[in-house]
Amino acid sequence: MYCKTGRKFCIKELLDDQIIWRKKRDVRNEMYWTNYQTLEDIYKWFYYLAETHSNIVSIIHAGTSYEGRNITGVKISRRSGRKVFMIEGGQIGADWLSPTVVTYLVDQLVKGEDPEALAASQDFEWHIFPMVNPDGHEYTNDAVRLWAKNRRPTGSAVGVDLTKNWNSQWGVTGGSFRPADQNYVGLGPFSEPETRAMSRYIEGISRNLIALLSFRGFGQRFVIPAYPVSDHEIMIKIGRRAMGALAVRYDTQYRVGTSRDVFDGATGVIGDWVKFRFNPPIVATYALRDNGAWGYLLPVGQVQPTCEETYDSVMSVIREAKLAKVL
Repeated sequence: MYCKTGRKFCIKELLDDQIIWRKKRDVRNEMYWTNYQTLEDIYKWFYYLAETHSNIVSIIHAGTSYEGRNITGVKISRRSGRKVFMIEGGQIGADWLSPTVVTYLVDQLVKGEDPEALAASQDFEWHIFPMVNPDGHEYTNDAVRLWAKNRRPTGSAVGVDLTKNWNSQWGVTGGSFRPADQNYVGLGPFSEPETRAMSRYIEGISRNLIALLSFRGFGQRFVIPAYPVSDHEIMIKIGRRAMGALAVRYDTQYRVGTSRDVFDGATGVIGDWVKFRFNPPIVATYALRDNGAWGYLLPVGQVQPTCEETYDSVMSVIREAKLAKVL
C-alpha cells in the first residue's frame, strides 16, 4: 500500500481522505454510497424514507445508548403477517463500512427496482439497524478514528467491545477481562445498554424471526454458528454459494465457516446468541472487506463495490435458503 506521494502506506492520508469525503456530503434527503455515511446522514434519511414511503417503511427504536443516543432502525414491510428477516451493523465504532452497506440494502429493498429485492421485501418483514454503537461511532468522528468500543466507563477505563457482550459462551475465548483492552468483554453478558436494548428488541420479534445477518468490518469471512450440528452443513452450502455470488462482480474472495475455523474464534457474539436462543434457520455474520491490509481505513473507492457485492450475496442467501427449503 502506498501514499499518493509514492511512500509506503500512510495512515494520516487515509484518515484525511475518509474525513474529507464525509465533509463533502450534501445529502438533501438522498443517500449515496460512494463514500462513508454519518449517523446524522443515516437517521435523517430513515425519517425521509418513512415519510415518503409510509406504506412500506416505518421507524423502529431498540432503545438508547449509554450517552443517550437512539438506536434507530427501519422496518420494511409490503405485506402484513410475514416472517422477520433482521439485519444489524455498526457494533464496532471504528467500523464505518457496515452501516453504509446496511443502508445500501435498505435502499434496494425500499426501491424494489431489482425483482429479487422486490420479492424479498414482499416475502419478509425486514427489521434493520445499521448503528448498534452510536456513541462509539460518534467518538470516531470527534476524537479517536480507530476507537472500537462503546463509551461506558468501567473504573478509569472506558468502553466494552459490544461484539463480545452477548449471552452465548460469554468470555470463553477471544476477549479480555481487562477494561483497558480493546476487546474487553464487559462485566457480564448484556452488561451494556446497547446490547441489552438490542437483545430485548430481538426477544420481542423472536416468535416470527426467520433470519439474522450481522455485518461488521473486516476480514472477508461469512461466519456461521458452530451449533447445532444438524444445521451446519446446510449453512456451509448456503454460505459458499452466496459467497460465490458475491465474487462475481469484483472477484472478492470470502471464506465460509465457523468463527473458530475461519475467523477470530471469539465467543459471546450476536449470531451465536440468536441461534442458540431462538434457532432461526438463517444466522450468519459478514466480516466485510478487506483482509486486513486497510482494515477500518478501507479507502472510500471500495465502499460502493462492497455495497454492491454484498447485496448480491444477500439475495443469493435467500435464493439458496429457499432451494434448501429452510425459508
